[in-house]
Amino acid sequence: NKWMDSLMRITLAGFGGAVAGLSISRGRAQQNAATAAVGNAVKRKVYSDPDLPSTWAVACMTYVGIMECSYALMTPTSRLQSAVSQYSGKKEDDDII
Repeated sequence: NKWMDSLMRITLAGFGGAVAGLSISRGRAQQNAATAAVGNAVKRKVYSDPDLPSTWAVACMTYVGIMECSYALMTPTSRLQSAVSQYSGKKEDDDII
């Protein structure tokens, strides 16, 4: 169940990254088209990067994947540490009494 939640978060981050990359790519294309239409003296080629949405998707998925993996590694370790310290703390209290 935890792994499915993590996988869902990573997939959702990839989708969000693709949408962000698509938005940035369209914004650049519209901006360059507008500047080319304003002045005929300076003609610019319309910038269109078809790989930008996939680049953003991979970057966002990688970032969230690293965060999910580090959380998955840290949670059992911290639980184990708290359990050991709690056990050792109770044992010392029992010896004193």
